[in-house]
Amino acid sequence: MALTNISPVLPSGFRDYLPAEAIARGRMIATIRTVFERYGFDPLETPAVERTDVLTGNDPRFRMIIYEAQTTAQRRAAEPIDTALRYDLTVPLARVVAANRSLPLPFKRYQTGNVWRGERPQAGRFREFLQCDADIVGTASPLADAEAIACIADAMRALGITQFAIRINNRKILNGLAEAVGFDIAQAADVLRVIDKLPKVGREAVLRELGKPKRGANVAEGDDASESDSGCGLSASAVERIGVFLALAGTTDTLLDQMAAFFSESVVATEGVAELRSVIAALRAMEVPEEVVVLDPSIARGLSYYTGTVFETFLGELPSMGSVCSGGRYDDLVARFSDVSVPAVGFSFGVDRLFAALTTLNYIAGVATTAEVLVTIMDPEALPEYLAMTAALRRADIRTVLWLGTRMGFKEQLAYASDRGIPIAVIAGSDERAAGTVTIRDLRTRQQEVVARDALIASVRRMLVGRNA
Repeated sequence: MALTNISPVLPSGFRDYLPAEAIARGRMIATIRTVFERYGFDPLETPAVERTDVLTGNDPRFRMIIYEAQTTAQRRAAEPIDTALRYDLTVPLARVVAANRSLPLPFKRYQTGNVWRGERPQAGRFREFLQCDADIVGTASPLADAEAIACIADAMRALGITQFAIRINNRKILNGLAEAVGFDIAQAADVLRVIDKLPKVGREAVLRELGKPKRGANVAEGDDASESDSGCGLSASAVERIGVFLALAGTTDTLLDQMAAFFSESVVATEGVAELRSVIAALRAMEVPEEVVVLDPSIARGLSYYTGTVFETFLGELPSMGSVCSGGRYDDLVARFSDVSVPAVGFSFGVDRLFAALTTLNYIAGVATTAEVLVTIMDPEALPEYLAMTAALRRADIRTVLWLGTRMGFKEQLAYASDRGIPIAVIAGSDERAAGTVTIRDLRTRQQEVVARDALIASVRRMLVGRNA
C-alpha cells in the first residue's frame, strides 16, 4: 500500500530559521557571547532533558507547563514519566553547581541553548526558544548584581541598540508588601504574579485583579493569563495601598527614599531597598548611564526562585514586545540539591524575541549566505584545475563554493550565485586557462577583471574589501 504524503507543517509555537535568518541570528548570538567573555564568563553545556524532580523541585506549587520526555518503549510499557525538557538554563546550572563541589567560586558561566515551555504562542513568543544566559554563582555581593546589569547594557550597545531601559527592583521589597500592606503572606506569590503583568495590562487592570475574588484558576507560571482567569481576593484597603506603592515615581534617589518610607515597618523590604542602593552605587561607579537603569517598583519576575535584585530589559522603540533580557538574584536555588546554600545572580537574553524585535526595527542586516565566492566549472575536463582553485581559496580563509550542479550552463551557474547572494564568481574558461589567467566578476556591479592565476587570492581579497568598504 502506497504511503500518503505527510504535510510539512510545524506544530504551533515552533519555527524554522532559514539561512538568511540563521546567519543573522548566529551573528547576534556571537556578539552577545563576545561581551560575556569580556566579562570573564566561561561556557557551559548541559543536556536538553533533565529529571522532572530537578526541574520542578517536587514543589506542589510549580505551575510551569513543561514538555515531558518519554521514549516510545517507555510509553508502550506504561512506565512513569520522570524526565522532561528543560524550561530554562538556570535550574540545570544549579544542578551542575551542586554536583560539582570543586568548581572555583565565584563561578561565572554563560550558556546558549534551546528551552521549551507549553506557553500560548504569540508575537515574539514560542514554545521552543533559544536562551543566552550568564550567571555568577557563589557570591552574595551586590557588585555581582551590578556587574550582571552592566553586562546587559554593554551587550545591548554591542548589538547597536541605543534606546533601551533595564528596569530593576528587589524581590525583598515585594515580599515585604504583605507586611506593609496587610495581607496573608501565603498570598504573596499570587500577588507578585499579578503585579508582574503591569507592563502588559496596565495599573488599573492589575488593581482590579488583585481585588477580584480568588477562584484558584490554574495559571501557568510566567504565562500571560487574562484578567478573568484568577483574582487574589485582597481587601479594598490592601489594593489601595498597593496602588500607592505602584504609583511611586521620581528620580532614582527620590524613588529609593519613597520606597524606604513606604516600607519603614518591614525589615525584609528595608533590606531590599538597601541592596538596591548598593547596586545602583556600583553601576554609577562603572559609568553605566543613568537613563539606562530605571528603578521600577512593579518589576517582579514571574519565576518563583528569585530572592533579591530582579531586572527586565525593554526596547524603547518597541516596548510592546516585552522584556528581551531579564534575570535577578536567586540565592536558594542550589539548596534544592544540597544542604549548602550558594548565592547566585544571573540573566537571560530571550534570543528569539530579541531577534524578532530587531528584525521588526530593521536592526538586522540581511545576509543570504556565508559564501563569498563561486568557482564556476566551464569545462568538466579541467575539473582538477577548478578543484585546485577552490582549495587554494579555502586555505586562504575565503569562503568558497564550487559549482556542484549537473548542468554546466554559464548563465545557470551565475544565476545560482545571484540567487544565493554569493557576491563574486571566479571564471576560468578555455581562453583563460590557455593564458594562465582567471576572470573575477563582481555579481552586484557586473564589473570584472582578468588576473594572473597566481594573483587569484590577492585579487579576490581586494574585491571583497572593496565591496565591504
